[in-house]
Amino acid sequence: MALHAAGRKKEARIVIENFDNTANFNAKHNDAHWGRASGWWYWYHGADESTAWVLQAMLTVNPKSKYVPLAVNYLVRSRRGLYWRNTKSTAMAVLALARYAKQTGELDCDQTYEITVDGQISRTVRVTRKNVFTFDDRIVLDAEALAPGKHTVKITRKGSGALYWGAHLRYVDTANRIKGGGNQLAIERKYFKLTREKFTNTRRVWKSGKYVSEKFPDTRYKKTEMKFGDEIASGELIEVRLNITCDHNFEYMMFEDPKPSGCEPHRLRSGGTYGGGTYANMELRDTRVVFFASWMPEGKRSISYKLRCEQPGTFRVLPTAGEAMYSPFIEAISDSGLITIIE
Repeated sequence: MALHAAGRKKEARIVIENFDNTANFNAKHNDAHWGRASGWWYWYHGADESTAWVLQAMLTVNPKSKYVPLAVNYLVRSRRGLYWRNTKSTAMAVLALARYAKQTGELDCDQTYEITVDGQISRTVRVTRKNVFTFDDRIVLDAEALAPGKHTVKITRKGSGALYWGAHLRYVDTANRIKGGGNQLAIERKYFKLTREKFTNTRRVWKSGKYVSEKFPDTRYKKTEMKFGDEIASGELIEVRLNITCDHNFEYMMFEDPKPSGCEPHRLRSGGTYGGGTYANMELRDTRVVFFASWMPEGKRSISYKLRCEQPGTFRVLPTAGEAMYSPFIEAISDSGLITIIE
């Protein structure tokens, strides 16, 4: 931006081309960002603020760059409720997005859009500069309007301006085995039977002025993955592993894992736990175990804990539920489970 202001436009364009080469592109969500999304020095050149500045630079030098809408998509997706990661990155993101809206003329709109569900008109709305911030943009369908089978939601638009839309579905599944799903988040829950086995371990000890190897009897757990409905004896241990996949960097995440009715946590006190690349605070409650993670970066992580089988019987286990506490639309559930505890 400084090169462009100084009249050195050729050099400024070269810098923008370099941005093209260093973009972190996400094909699944059709967005791109610059800067670091995680790590010790995240605050120093974090992705939100870096992307906001790159967007402003592209709007200054090459507003037709294919990365302009991709950067806008990233900034919109990275918002957590009404803010970004901190006050400084929030200010820069708002500045860049406001400049984008002004430069592309998005606020000077005059458009009418129509939404139909299965060919029936649900609503027609006109959006102009006067009501762009105040018009009612939600359309809620009752369950009665969604009978079993396929449905078609169609959005048509006439006039000038950009139209952004999203769809969100909430439902109760009464199937014997509930299938997991989610939005920008995925949870896979696995159960492992833990069998204690003895073995000979080796340690280094200090003897006669030097370190020597010493063998000693020790115990460890052999893990055997359990299938849906497998039997396990009362008194045995189960490891519960939650495999979590995040499509972006998320903060203040909550995961609630319902306990099988015949089981109780092996650990007796709530508190911090670390494993699988994730630190979380674990709370032991009557019907579930809850994990709170302040920071969960993009990619795959896991959280685990142990249960002790107690009451014999066959127990259905509700799905694990996870969400971003300040952006509840980022949510997921796992598959449901079934455990049989025998005498």
